Amino acid sequence: MKKSSFGSIQKGILTTDCDQIKIHYKSLSRLDIANLRNVLRNTLAMMPSQKFEYSSHVNDKVRNKEVSLESEIIQSTLDVFLSNSDGSSNCLIEYNEKSENNKIRYRRILLRSLVTKLVDIKDNGEIKCNYCFVINIDTGRVVTVYWNKASDSHDSLDESIYQEPCVAKGLGIKSNIKDVGSMSGSLKTE
Repeated sequence: MKKSSFGSIQKGILTTDCDQIKIHYKSLSRLDIANLRNVLRNTLAMMPSQKFEYSSHVNDKVRNKEVSLESEIIQSTLDVFLSNSDGSSNCLIEYNEKSENNKIRYRRILLRSLVTKLVDIKDNGEIKCNYCFVINIDTGRVVTVYWNKASDSHDSLDESIYQEPCVAKGLGIKSNIKDVGSMSGSLKTE
């Protein structure tokens, strides 16, 4: 029996604080995007289990039946993002970093699947959606997951939450691991 996809639409839910920097993909250079891609590729290559790790937040959302866990969509979206070598953004939505005591605490990216899926949305019935997820590029941990309406053109996007790339400390930091090539198709999911 095929599992059905379910959840609620996430739109306009913003979390940010004074030590957090968010940069919309349109403000990132091709070099910035290529660097983010390489850091994540190297991180995933070094994961001993070759399986995704999910944050307790993701596990709680799945356990509480707030959203379906779509490991295959996460994998295929990562494959698309990591295999794109020309520096274009494809499924990248934003870069997000947080600093504490002038040191980077985390660097994350928000990816949106390019594939649409009919999803049973709470109180709305079946709607075509894209799966979105945030992944920490230094640990490979999936931090959150949610559905977004495929037809959402983000006309209500609050651009004031985004900064220019020059304020980010972590964009210029390359991975300290040698580039091991593309991870396309080699990361197993739970």
